[in-house]
Amino acid sequence: MNVATLNALIKRGLIQVDTTTSLYQGQRLHVTAEGRRALVQHRPATTPARTAAVTPPATKQAAVGRTR
Repeated sequence: MNVATLNALIKRGLIQVDTTTSLYQGQRLHVTAEGRRALVQHRPATTPARTAAVTPPATKQAAVGRTR
C-alpha cells in the first residue's frame, strides 16, 4: 500500500492508525466499523473454482504420438 492510498483511507475514516508506537517500530492499522461495512458492500462476486486444467488439443496430439 502506498502513502497516498493510506492517507485516502484514513481521511475517509475507513482505517485508523495506532500511534502508540513509533513509526519506525511499525504502527498497526485497524479497520473501522465503517471500513468493515465498505468491505462487505464492495466484496467481489465469487467465481467457481476450476476443477481440472484443460490441455490444449495440440499438446494432446503431440503427447499421443511419442513412444520410446
